[in-house]
Amino acid sequence: MKNSPWFIAAIVLVLEIILIAVIVPGDYTGRTIVREQELIENSLGKTSLEWVQEKADAWYQTTMIDSGVKSAIYNHLIPTEEQKAKSVGLETFGDWWFDLAADRIESVMLVIQQTYLRFALLLLWAPYILLLLIPAVYDGIQTWRIKFTNFDYASPVVHRYSARLMGICVVGMMMLLIAPVAIPPVTTPVILMIICVATGLVIGNYQKRI
Repeated sequence: MKNSPWFIAAIVLVLEIILIAVIVPGDYTGRTIVREQELIENSLGKTSLEWVQEKADAWYQTTMIDSGVKSAIYNHLIPTEEQKAKSVGLETFGDWWFDLAADRIESVMLVIQQTYLRFALLLLWAPYILLLLIPAVYDGIQTWRIKFTNFDYASPVVHRYSARLMGICVVGMMMLLIAPVAIPPVTTPVILMIICVATGLVIGNYQKRI
């Protein structure tokens, strides 16, 4: 289990989240979001950018604001002015920590906003990717069936490495969703297209059973 690629990928993903939450400044993430929005507008147009932003803002509003998650985090880590006033003689105690905590909370909130923006972009590409995935799966199935009628070889090497490539792409996509750098919007469809092609190869080279 500990040597499993998925276990290693999960550890890397958790470490990435921790590093972002602890190290990456909130203003840096904010600039990254603005830069990424510019890339989306330049590549896909203003209409696509507005659709992606509306989706991301709606998800953030529902999950973090309306649900009370953000306010609960603040209330748990940072005392209110009223609570400080009641701490006679300790009103300013720990202010540096509370300022740091507030900065880290805002940084995490911005990362969540950025993740929602990228997931919305993923949904924007989904219908077009289906146009590639469906033929790839169909071709893989037909190729697999044809190999039942002749002596054509189902390559375990192609099957194995195609499956690994799919796994790498899926994990890579998950890591890119929270990566603290501006990602060109073309990156998403390229990864999804590789997954589609690899899926067809995995199906087409599935070992025959007699």
